[in-house]
Amino acid sequence: MFWEEEDSEKSIWHQPVTQMEPNANGAQCIKSIKKPVDYDGRSRLISEIQILKKTKSPFLCEMYECFETPEKVFLVLELLNGGELYSLIKEKGPMKRTQARYYLAQIALGLEYLHESHIMHRDLKSSNVMISRRRDAKIADFGLSKMNFPLGAKTKTFGIGTLDSMAPEMIRKEPYGHEVDYWALGVLAWEMLVGESPFNGKTREATKEKIKNERLEIPMSLSHMSAQFLKGLLTTKVEKRFGIFEIKKSNFFGKIDWEMLKRMEYRPPFNPKLKDDSDISKFDPEITLYENPWKTEDEDSEIMEINKFKEFDHPNGSPEVITLDSEDIEEEGPKIIVLN
Repeated sequence: MFWEEEDSEKSIWHQPVTQMEPNANGAQCIKSIKKPVDYDGRSRLISEIQILKKTKSPFLCEMYECFETPEKVFLVLELLNGGELYSLIKEKGPMKRTQARYYLAQIALGLEYLHESHIMHRDLKSSNVMISRRRDAKIADFGLSKMNFPLGAKTKTFGIGTLDSMAPEMIRKEPYGHEVDYWALGVLAWEMLVGESPFNGKTREATKEKIKNERLEIPMSLSHMSAQFLKGLLTTKVEKRFGIFEIKKSNFFGKIDWEMLKRMEYRPPFNPKLKDDSDISKFDPEITLYENPWKTEDEDSEIMEINKFKEFDHPNGSPEVITLDSEDIEEEGPKIIVLN
């Protein structure tokens, strides 16, 4: 059966995909995306697929397979059923430094890997960080990311990302680089430690002014180490903003062994209380029943795989180039399908 939210943002499907081998790492999910009509939408979708295919890190969402029908593209991903970090923040409220630093360290390592792979994320936020069943943080959603972007490079592409997490140089329409991801990490750190965004304005213009003017009022409840860490990331002076070197040296992380963290040898701070690998209770329960997501109006077959990526045995393999050439389709938000 196929489950879809009323707002068409996410969906859940509970039956295994025909002819698809079960994943040794546990349950999988499928991100179902309506093929975009506009050029920018197609380019971003292709870029997201290429990034997922290229990357392999314990701190990034992993893709196992990719295929398409005439109307949709399906990305087979690992099921990160701990839910969004956003939901965890809303559920738990402000975190203790010992709790927040675990996830922030993992996200920082994910950013380090992306940057070393010449990828800038550009849309890091709590709803784009997922929690695995093991309770680890993984960066997801690379639709706005920029590939082939070496360290030290600058770009002038504006209007990218989410305003609350957007760096001041982007708002000023100045050339920007990987540093914007560390600004976004600072916003995320603030949300985790304080429980709300640091730059909430009554209007978009008010929010932009707050971001550009860097008027941070650090709550007295935060420790000196936390305050210094936030100031290091949320500085409008790009040349003084913390990068990965300063982040790893920050007292905020105490005596954390970064190599141990890479090997996943630390115990995560929260327990999502999931029954098993396929428990989806952390996803939005307001969903409605739909039929098989592969079924089209003109077709009754249970599944149709058009231009399936036959050579795509692993995200680091060599799949065929996906084509997005459908002309008469309506835009539709992405969906999530869960495979047991």
